[in-house]
Amino acid sequence: MPEPRLPTVLFIMMARIWIKHLLPYQARVTPRDVASITELPPFTNISTTPYDLHISGSSGVSNAGIPVAGITTDIDNDTRNATTPDISADEFASAAGIDLRATNLVNPIVKNCYNATETVTIRIQNSSSVTHDFQLTR
Repeated sequence: MPEPRLPTVLFIMMARIWIKHLLPYQARVTPRDVASITELPPFTNISTTPYDLHISGSSGVSNAGIPVAGITTDIDNDTRNATTPDISADEFASAAGIDLRATNLVNPIVKNCYNATETVTIRIQNSSSVTHDFQLTR
């Protein structure tokens, strides 16, 4: 039976071992790369020249980084957030308002739902600059 395709698939060769998914990779290299994510970032313009690799809109890289001592500005000389910098060479303004996105399918582990009553658990991330205080109920 083929292995199920996950939404966060990596193919990394480390020490002659193929690592196919983000979580096993992070476990192998911890504490490095604990803030890593898998995503196709919403770049401003990657289709025509001149290309613009600034982040446009909401992204999982927003405020998801770990500060690095001595790195206080980004590639544009904008000041980096001192506690939660963006993951990338560019520090950018997060979207305002409600901007939540699913980042990981936690359950079912096999990544398939077999019936309409199966519980599905997802991890979400707030990609906006606004703090949200909420709880979900069934």
